[in-house]
Amino acid sequence: MHKQITRQDLFAASALQGLLASGRHTDLSPEQVAKEAAAYAEALHKATTVPSAPKSITGEHFVKLADAQMVQTGRSEYLELTLEIADGPHRGLRILDRVHLHDPDVVAQQNALARLAAYCFATGQVQWQGQTEWLGIPFFAVFNQSKGALYINAISRSDKQASSNWRKELVELL
Repeated sequence: MHKQITRQDLFAASALQGLLASGRHTDLSPEQVAKEAAAYAEALHKATTVPSAPKSITGEHFVKLADAQMVQTGRSEYLELTLEIADGPHRGLRILDRVHLHDPDVVAQQNALARLAAYCFATGQVQWQGQTEWLGIPFFAVFNQSKGALYINAISRSDKQASSNWRKELVELL
């Protein structure tokens, strides 16, 4: 019968090989050699293991604006909004939304102004006056993931009144 060699077995073999090559094994008992090799294998495993992909955040979440700032680009200027999930298992997860307010493309600019109006509605603001009046005000956002991309499908106030100005928007998971 053949035993399948696991990744952990390879880490242990590499650890033992490293320990033997260092020459430190001559000062250690067989139990200490085994213990050192196991500790090295565990550390090597942790260092080389790729973290798992983040869990899907599809669905409605209570969020708040954690940060807002204007960013200049070569062609335009946009409002960069950092949303933070405020409750549930994804609490603290941050999402970046770029609202291109000053874009040479008229359609993109109109869409951005509609999104800005939707954020004002969701946070209870009459109009946008700067970057700080929205911070910390909770509202709901409906997220959808498709082909590795994250979208906000809708936003609504904390009393669940939805903004009619919102359309599906691509955002970035931080």
